[in-house]
Amino acid sequence: MTKYRIGTLAALLSLLTGCAMQATSHNGVQLHPTTEPAAAVPWTGLDANDAVQDFHFVVVTDRTGGHRAGVFRDAMGKINLLEPAFVLSVGDLIEGYTDDPKTLATEWDEIESYIDKLGAPFFYAAGNHDMSNAVMAETWQDRFGPSWYAFDYKDVLFLVLNSEAFGMVHDPGTPVPGPFVQAEQMAWIQKTLDAGAAKRWTIVIVHQPLWDSPKIHPDWLAVEKMLAGRPHTVFAGHEHRYVKHRRNEQSYITLATTGGGSPMRGASYGEFDEVAFVTMTADGPVVANLDIEGIHDEDLVTSEHRAVQEALAKSIRPEAENHEGDSFKSGRASFRVQNPTDEDLILEVDSDGGEMMVSAPQTIRTRLAPGEARTIGIRLSSDTETRFENLESGRIHWTLEATAPNGPPIRFKAEYPLLPEKRLPIPRRTAAVEIDGDLGEWGELPIGSRGFAEIERRGSSRTGENTALRFAVEHDDENLYIAARVTDDILIASPKKMAREQDGLTLQIDARSDPQRSATSDLWSAVRAGEFRQIILTTASLTQPAIDRVMSRFVAPNPAGMRQAVRRTADGYAVEFAVPLAAIEKLQGVDWQAIRLNLSIFDSDASNEPPATLWWRSNRFGAQAIPASGTFER
Repeated sequence: MTKYRIGTLAALLSLLTGCAMQATSHNGVQLHPTTEPAAAVPWTGLDANDAVQDFHFVVVTDRTGGHRAGVFRDAMGKINLLEPAFVLSVGDLIEGYTDDPKTLATEWDEIESYIDKLGAPFFYAAGNHDMSNAVMAETWQDRFGPSWYAFDYKDVLFLVLNSEAFGMVHDPGTPVPGPFVQAEQMAWIQKTLDAGAAKRWTIVIVHQPLWDSPKIHPDWLAVEKMLAGRPHTVFAGHEHRYVKHRRNEQSYITLATTGGGSPMRGASYGEFDEVAFVTMTADGPVVANLDIEGIHDEDLVTSEHRAVQEALAKSIRPEAENHEGDSFKSGRASFRVQNPTDEDLILEVDSDGGEMMVSAPQTIRTRLAPGEARTIGIRLSSDTETRFENLESGRIHWTLEATAPNGPPIRFKAEYPLLPEKRLPIPRRTAAVEIDGDLGEWGELPIGSRGFAEIERRGSSRTGENTALRFAVEHDDENLYIAARVTDDILIASPKKMAREQDGLTLQIDARSDPQRSATSDLWSAVRAGEFRQIILTTASLTQPAIDRVMSRFVAPNPAGMRQAVRRTADGYAVEFAVPLAAIEKLQGVDWQAIRLNLSIFDSDASNEPPATLWWRSNRFGAQAIPASGTFER
């Protein structure tokens, strides 16, 4: 437990027995004379936890991917309070994704101004936002020199690697171009580890958690072979979610964020702003994850704990429904639930039909045995008939409680919209459409939503409370047309902001055939599978927005011939899109029958706050996705 074991408490008491004594030093704790009997002492021990070889260092993690202003800057001052020997970064300090030298200079100057406030040395590491093209790699070399390096401190080897030389995030099979060559890095790693074979511990810093992937990069497996047989700990970032793995009997820790983009669901999800405060002891590093709320040890979320959470997240599966007729009077929403654990699962369900429907049952309390599956059906009804196009969504709330291995019970919460789904028609357009943002030729727009199926807050203070949407979808022999009217009492528009940072309307069209079109997928799986390059995804803003350097890497360009226009109105703005049918036919065939369409509103009510995102149908790449929702057919 302690660093020095010399003598026993009994021996100490023999020194203290009696009246006047000389000052006694014991392992650096100096005792002053006392005249009191020493039958009892007001301390638990005198073996000071302060070995000469012990030291502290801090690891900071991702600041980018939609950074939250001030968090990283303020963290520097908090780190100074910890008095570490030095500070390490796992990368992603600038938003990057640009080849403009002036932009890179501005972003790096900003970061260095924050780091200059540290009272300890700072060691940089390259992340994908820091180094995603040759210009950025050359900028790194000009400013910081090598992108991989090592140093020793108190018989510990610190190995800082460049994960982007293994493969870039947006193109995993290709190392980042520029001056840094992966073969050279691999040879250097072997040479450095061979030279430091006798070190008492090795700390590895790498941005991407290359081990946390269905297909592990072969170069990383080679690095693990080089590390075999020596005690080591690996720190990474990139995922913006804390998780600890045990590989080869060693700890591999992926940190959360230090101001980077995050849903911020809390420490139990591994989503919080942190710095890792690491104490290097004779027995290895002790990691304390520090955030505003307190201190968390390195088992905050283990891979086993995360496995239960993710299994629970997948245990609720909405079932696709397709109601018939033009108007709704009664219907049903169904969910399939399966217990993925080895213990009983406690299930609580609360449904609310909202303002236009009544749901039943409203409350369900039940228990599922290990492996048991059950369909939960919610009946929906209305006193009056309403066209499906104008129904507002209700909500269903789920709470699942399961037993985690070697840990406290896990309570998982989920929410889905309650809405009877129907395939909506795409009428043939007979009159000409001029794409100018003037909706005078459209007449009444048939599809409406004030109660949005999903609202993503992202820090906005008013969450779209005064925002509404109406739209129409039609086609002729050349184009698919979408006309939309957004009601919004406060509009934020700036050419200095990206589209996702200000008011605007996003169109998403999936023209693939089933089952791909109707399927749901989480965001990162969709990114890895390249799904965003297989759908049409574009945002119409009130002004020409700044280039979104990150999204442009993952989203396909608009189809050739696609047009859009935005026009301010007295109570908001109007948008028109024309999507060439050739783009749909390319994916589905000339005899295409159906598409999946969604509209979402970026609702910004203050220039210094990120906008809320209001979805007509729930985000198909989010936690509330409903299969086949928003399907239209001609």
